[in-house]
This record gives sequence, structure tokens and C-alpha cells, in this order.
Amino acid sequence: MDQNTNANETRNEIIIVLGTQIPEDGVMPNDLKNRLDAVVSHYRQHPYLRIIACGKHALCLEKQDNDPAHYECRIMKSYLVNHGVKSSKVIMESRSKNTIGNAYYSKRIVQKLGAIDTLVIVCASQHQPRVKYIFTKIFGHEYNFNFLTLEASQVPAFTESETREMELSLGNKGLLPDMDAGDDSKLKHKLYKSKFYIDYFNNLPQPS
Repeated sequence: MDQNTNANETRNEIIIVLGTQIPEDGVMPNDLKNRLDAVVSHYRQHPYLRIIACGKHALCLEKQDNDPAHYECRIMKSYLVNHGVKSSKVIMESRSKNTIGNAYYSKRIVQKLGAIDTLVIVCASQHQPRVKYIFTKIFGHEYNFNFLTLEASQVPAFTESETREMELSLGNKGLLPDMDAGDDSKLKHKLYKSKFYIDYFNNLPQPS
């Protein structure tokens, strides 16, 4: 396959890279750095690709008096641009606080861009089954899903927040099980506002 054919094909693709919690000092965790290095490598092979950098901050930071100083998507975009990705190719998704939000708000961006049918999702390998389930539920089966995964070395397979998100995704009273794939309309008024999230916020420890 020649170079021009490759370039044309990748125009229908977009990379969606999922963030991770940024510490207060703003130093990027090694696992996220490795994830972004993989994105840079993939981008160099397919320079027509656009990239969505996902994440505002983790839900566990919600009870701070002010927004955390470091948005995940901003840290990621800065790193990508500093490593040779054109700034115009990186779109910041700055509203999500967990994987369900990553998928929901990324879909809004993808729909506005149009003419995209393939998502290259970059995440930790331990999280791929959960990520695939959530993205398939929200985007629907008309999209193709490819995964670029790296093993996370510094975090457990599931944090407490992610375990609770699994309850929301898969539990009988969750948001996603009774949702038809691709029909995310019920999330519009429930994302971060459902009883699950209210209970989660109420149970968060007060900041010291």
C-alpha cells in the first residue's frame, strides 16, 4: 500500500488518548508519559491523524475548594506539542472526570468533526475491557475501535473510583446496561448528576 493511500485512510481515524490523575506538583506520571510517547510514535507514522486528549481531572479531586491546578488534557497537549505533534492536531476534551465522561464528551467532538469511523483508543491494558464496553455503549457499533494499550506499572488494575464506575457501568441500576449502543441521550442530564455520582461525591474525604 503506497503512502498516499495510507494518508487517505487515516483521515477517517482519530486518536483518543485517556488521561490519568495529575499530582499537585504537575509532574506527569510515567505511565501517562509512556502512553503519550506511544501516541507520538503512532502520529509520526500517520501525520494526518487528529488527537483528542481527554480529561479535566479525576472525580476524587471534586471536593477541593477550587479546580485542580493541572488539567489532564492541558498537560497532555503540552507534552505532545513539545514532542513534534502539531498543535492544531490536538483537541483538548476538558470536561470529563472519568471514563464514561471521556467517551461521552469525545463523541461530541467526533460528531462535530464528521467523516470519522475509526477510533484509536490509547489506554492502560488493564483497563481495556472496561474502556471498550463504555466506548461501545456510548459511540455505538457504527464505529470501529482499535486499541493502543500499555501496561500500567504504578497503579492497581482498578482504583476505588474505577471500581465504583464499574458498578455504574454494569450494575443493574447503572446508567449503561439498559442503554442501546450508540444512544447516549440519557446521559445528557445524568452524567455527574445521577444518584451514583451524588453518593460518590458525598462519600469523598474532605480535603485536608
